[in-house]
Amino acid sequence: ENQPSGADKTSILARLSNEPGALVEFLNDFEKANVNLTKIKSHIVEGKSVFFLEFNGHKDDANIKPILEKHQNEIKILGSYVKETEDI
Repeated sequence: ENQPSGADKTSILARLSNEPGALVEFLNDFEKANVNLTKIKSHIVEGKSVFFLEFNGHKDDANIKPILEKHQNEIKILGSYVKETEDI
């Protein structure tokens, strides 16, 4: 497991209900914590919306950890890693 470096990126999967506003409510927590989302992709799996998200920061950062704990039943943390100098 990578330790926070100060220049990290985290990837998660979020399985949200397929209802109006579910994504907005989820994303509002990132906005309130000033977390920059760098990628979001969506798919419908078994009637639920599944989102792949990447954002700047480490899963253990003080502003990110509470979000991940709040949504622990809806997400799977894929990992935190040092981000590359340029996105592809």
